[in-house]
Amino acid sequence: MGIQFVYLKSVLLSFLVLFGLSSVSLPTYAKDDDKCRTLLSEPVEWAGKIVVLDTNVLLDDPRAIYHFPGAEVIIPLVVLEELDSKKTLQEMIGKNAREFSRMLDRLRQQGPLVDGIDLGNGAKIKVSYIKDQSTENLPYEFGFSKMDNQILRLVKELDKSQPNKVHLISKDTNIRLKADVLGIPAYEYSASTGAMTSQIDRLPSGAHKVTISGKQWENYKDTGRMAPPEDLELAPNEFVLFDIEGREEISLASLEGADRIARYNPHKKALVPLNMTEMKKLAIDPKNLEQVMALELLLNDDIKLVNLSGKAGTGKTFLSLAAALQKVLLDSHSEYDGLMIARHIIPMGKDPGALPGTIEDKVGPFLKPFYDNLAQILEYIALKEDNHNEYAPGQPESSKQARRRKRRQQKVLRQHRYDAQNSDFRGNGPDGDNELTSVDNLIKLGVVSMEPLSYIRGRSIPNKILIIDEAQNLEPHEVKTILTRAGENTKIILLGDLGQIDTPYLTAVTSGFAEVIRRSRDSEISSHIELKKGERSRLADEATDWFK
Repeated sequence: MGIQFVYLKSVLLSFLVLFGLSSVSLPTYAKDDDKCRTLLSEPVEWAGKIVVLDTNVLLDDPRAIYHFPGAEVIIPLVVLEELDSKKTLQEMIGKNAREFSRMLDRLRQQGPLVDGIDLGNGAKIKVSYIKDQSTENLPYEFGFSKMDNQILRLVKELDKSQPNKVHLISKDTNIRLKADVLGIPAYEYSASTGAMTSQIDRLPSGAHKVTISGKQWENYKDTGRMAPPEDLELAPNEFVLFDIEGREEISLASLEGADRIARYNPHKKALVPLNMTEMKKLAIDPKNLEQVMALELLLNDDIKLVNLSGKAGTGKTFLSLAAALQKVLLDSHSEYDGLMIARHIIPMGKDPGALPGTIEDKVGPFLKPFYDNLAQILEYIALKEDNHNEYAPGQPESSKQARRRKRRQQKVLRQHRYDAQNSDFRGNGPDGDNELTSVDNLIKLGVVSMEPLSYIRGRSIPNKILIIDEAQNLEPHEVKTILTRAGENTKIILLGDLGQIDTPYLTAVTSGFAEVIRRSRDSEISSHIELKKGERSRLADEATDWFK
């Protein structure tokens, strides 16, 4: 009967995990003595408890041992064996394995690890191994052949000597399920902002709603600025949507009410209107207010890092390319002389293997979406020029504006050793070869370059707009490498969907993209906006929601 109960409990827990009914964050127990599975909002009090860490926790965060104040932190000897097998890997896993080993080596200078070393926060760290190799009170399946089972044997041995004190911390769902079968509390580790948390912190969306009176609204329109509300914690370059008392609320999913959006200007320490003049110069039009806010950030030269997050089909790539081409090709005051496009290359589905040809041939299929978007945007630009509607809807371009724009285009081409003395945007020059309306020609001239991230280390990239796609698949040290490539007058745009992570061991919490959004929030030269409204098609938008 007892065996059937344990089996049914395990099956039930598996269903909960499968259908997303179990918590993805760090749960806490109402009572340890009866192994109650009631989830609490408050974090666990670790003082006086024994915490056993699985290998994957240390591979995710080598400083995890410091996140359990007052506890006795146990590192199973078999975990050191697993870390040793990972130390030669070049990616983040290998780096973290080496870092933890060096950290533990420094700690052992204080005394034997088997006796315990003080961590300075009331906690102690120990390295332990299995002393009792009997199979008493253990399921038949829990042999010594698997590393996970060896960890669980040690956990059960510790629990036998000190009941109701032992807790297993792991990122592995299956070992947590096995621990539950053994009656051992098991937690998932979340390295969010460098601390143990009871739930994963939600990333800031970049936009807030504020209710103001009609008088405040009129004063804002007259002065062009407003002090932010004292009870609202605004980061630089975040947005505020004004709900005016007595008026209909605006929706970010529509395009109505752009004048009721303000950006927090860190230099003026005030809310200021959006720069709609710059936005009207674009060959494309935003489809909702979220896209309006994104374009405000993309077109602002003072903002050197723009993080655009959101599900597929929200327009992240299209908006970024349109703004970049506007700056590089058409803005006479811009200092950008080129556009670089890169992405973390991970194939969807089965890897086709090595592709033949040059590096351009190899990365071409992965960068095809950029190529298609660039071609479409260039057609929009050419069409807008043909309609004499480049600078404001319904207004012809003045001769002064035309001369300024043409000088800008010629400057770009001269920087790339190309004579465009008699060429206009349509390419109606001596050869009539559509110099600036062809993506191939832009690539040939060096105005646009597409490349993988593999070879970016060691470079210095000045006077460029650098767009990084699929940033959610980057590890924190890879994001750091990219950002530190930025030379003078370079703008970096990171695009990503934290709901579509393909890199093993990365989560929406540990992704380098999520990390840079959190860490750069208070910077005056950085910004982030989350796009939620899909615009690709109704099918694409609903399909994203179906498979959440």
